[in-house]
Amino acid sequence: MKKLFLRLFAIDLRALAAVRIGLGLLLLFDLAKRAQGIGLWYVNDGFLPNHRLLWRPYSPYQLSYLFSLWTRSQVEAAFCVIALVYLAFLVGYRTRLFHVLSWFSLLSIHTRVDLVANGGDYVFCTLMLWTMFLPLGARCSWDALLRAEPPPSSAYRSLAVPALHLQLVVIYLFNALNKSGKTWHDGTAIHYVLYQTRIVTPLGVWFREHAPGEIIRALTWGTLVIEHAAPLLIVWPWLGAWPRRLAIVLLYGLHIGIALFVNVGLFSPVMMVFALSLLSTEDFDWLGTRPKLRDLWSRGQERLRAIFARYRVREPAPSTAALRLTPFGERLSTAGRWACTAIVSLLLLCAFSQLVLENPRQLGFLQHRRPRPVDAVIGYLRLNQGWGMFSPDGPRGDMWIVVDAQTSDRRHIDPYNELASEVADPTLRTVPDRLGQNYYFCDYTARIPGESHFHDALRDWIFDYARRTRRPEDRVERFNAYLIEQDSPKFGQSAPENTTTRLFLTGMREP
Repeated sequence: MKKLFLRLFAIDLRALAAVRIGLGLLLLFDLAKRAQGIGLWYVNDGFLPNHRLLWRPYSPYQLSYLFSLWTRSQVEAAFCVIALVYLAFLVGYRTRLFHVLSWFSLLSIHTRVDLVANGGDYVFCTLMLWTMFLPLGARCSWDALLRAEPPPSSAYRSLAVPALHLQLVVIYLFNALNKSGKTWHDGTAIHYVLYQTRIVTPLGVWFREHAPGEIIRALTWGTLVIEHAAPLLIVWPWLGAWPRRLAIVLLYGLHIGIALFVNVGLFSPVMMVFALSLLSTEDFDWLGTRPKLRDLWSRGQERLRAIFARYRVREPAPSTAALRLTPFGERLSTAGRWACTAIVSLLLLCAFSQLVLENPRQLGFLQHRRPRPVDAVIGYLRLNQGWGMFSPDGPRGDMWIVVDAQTSDRRHIDPYNELASEVADPTLRTVPDRLGQNYYFCDYTARIPGESHFHDALRDWIFDYARRTRRPEDRVERFNAYLIEQDSPKFGQSAPENTTTRLFLTGMREP
């Protein structure tokens, strides 16, 4: 029993290396995607000016050093520095330091544009936080190549290991429990998800038009089965590595399917990196028995060690002073491990408190009043635990916003959807079959009609159309912004119903 219990606290260092590489690649991908929209989201003449966010924050707890930057050149310089930080973390150079810096940079980037944050952003920050207490650079890293000797064992034990896996369990368990509506039970939820025109992919459009109803129902119920089964497979160590291997296969199938049909940001890629932490020592030992893989790995290691040989850290000859300091160094290392354990314990308590708060239907009997410092920890670190994508029901309605702007030469244009969507028709008063929005515009479109605090920024951005195009005839004189809503087609049908149009913002240039 003791061995089985310790298995819950153990993780293979090579799995942590795989997680680090996956996280590093995602960090750089996320930064590159956001860099394309710096002028829209991160500067004062975009949709989310600094002064408005500081005057009336979108959430009470915001921590971002990007609030001090307001011009495009400043933000671009910051993004270049952040890219170097991410790259150092990816290759495992001084991994602990650059892990912390990467996490804080990611937190700052996401918090600066909290209005367009989604579940993928929150789970990304959470994964970076929990793994901060684990040695992600012990294997397959610059640090490992410069180390005189490799770690004596591939196994690493820490309280952060079950914390990481419990977070994974909570995400899937409560995603499953919160899907309690009729459309999930009768198998039609996927049908309604595929009629979310802001996020559906071209493959999703083709699939919803050609897939039989039985396939739609099977995918809907299959999603529920995977989300219910994954938590059990993750916390079931008694059968060796096979339950977690099955969990990895199921989760990758689930998230690849999500990514193919709908665009939900980085949620699926992050969760697939998350799943790499479930790889066991047995899995890597099995890979090591494959001759081709073993030879490829050996040749790669030899070449890398040859490249970094001149940078290798060499142990100096031990001196009397160094020998006297050794016990102090050991005590300091021990104190550091205990401090990390204490911090992880406190974070677990805070996360559990937030889990109770955001899931009253399942954990209402544990409701409690908590001190404000706990709220601050949750808010600043983005440890939210309200997991429930497309719950409790599949989304039965769809929406879009249209800007009908009149230029000085009497033309009607839609400056917003020229950037946000694949369709930019100012006369259209229905939702197109597919908008093709990226996940920033998707969330902004859904939230801006109800966020009157940011309406002035949108109004100013629309009137700046001629400055962006550098054509005097594009000067916008007046505009109306409409919110268009409709009921999605019923299961087995393809025509939407009950389309409504509401004016939510208007503007006229002062003479």
